Amino acid sequence: MLPAVILSMVLVVSFGVGGCHEELEPQWTKAIEMMAALPSEIDIFRYVDVRRAGSDSIGEMKTRMDIPTQDFYGQGWDTINSVGFFGSWNDHFSQSSIYEGAFDGTLMVSALEGEVGFGSPSRFGSILMWTGDHLSIALIDRFIVVGNTERVQHCIEVAQGEREPLSDNVDATDVVRRLPEDDGFSLAVGRQAEGGNAGCLAEAMSFQTELTFTSRIVLKYEDVKSAKVRYADSKREMAKEGNPAGSKISRDGVFVTLTFGIDFREW
Repeated sequence: MLPAVILSMVLVVSFGVGGCHEELEPQWTKAIEMMAALPSEIDIFRYVDVRRAGSDSIGEMKTRMDIPTQDFYGQGWDTINSVGFFGSWNDHFSQSSIYEGAFDGTLMVSALEGEVGFGSPSRFGSILMWTGDHLSIALIDRFIVVGNTERVQHCIEVAQGEREPLSDNVDATDVVRRLPEDDGFSLAVGRQAEGGNAGCLAEAMSFQTELTFTSRIVLKYEDVKSAKVRYADSKREMAKEGNPAGSKISRDGVFVTLTFGIDFREW
């Protein structure tokens, strides 16, 4: 069973299955590139490298996003390299999504012209934006952003240099960069994390394989005292759980790192 001290963290992390391919770039590098396209005020960011995902993971992603499985806004699913889900603690985890890949704006225009509530896009230089009744869509360079109008507009402002990107949040990038470069392909970053995590500025989690995997959580606190409190609390919780095999915890200044193994076949 998963130690109780980390169960709540797992619940906010995106799905992740599949293997690791040596020729691919470290996932945190690609994740931070995507973070550079998002506004800094978001609290939750979850990243999936589609190139590392198995077919089951891609199918689940299509189902979650409620997008026709035959194409992706007029384009093949093989044009997508990575996907991010982002939102805020304050809006009950209402999430928008961002896709990175080799997208063709002409194909998107043709596909969306026939969709009810969209029609022709607004243009902001090379950026295209479709405003619908319930969601908006934007093509921003190699990214497609799907979400409520305000979130999509904020991403456009980031691209235009009018709004600070999430990648400028040092706390967020600090924890992401402490994840192992070869462990899995799914990331979660949350600023000002709640749930009894007093003083936590950011946290990130990595995954490995489908049913049996090793994960690492990295947390950054506002001061050493807060980090020491969390470290001590986590040590006690792990002891109560019998110190499960493969689980360990360490502290480095304001950073607390938990490593643990999970076997979902036992759930």
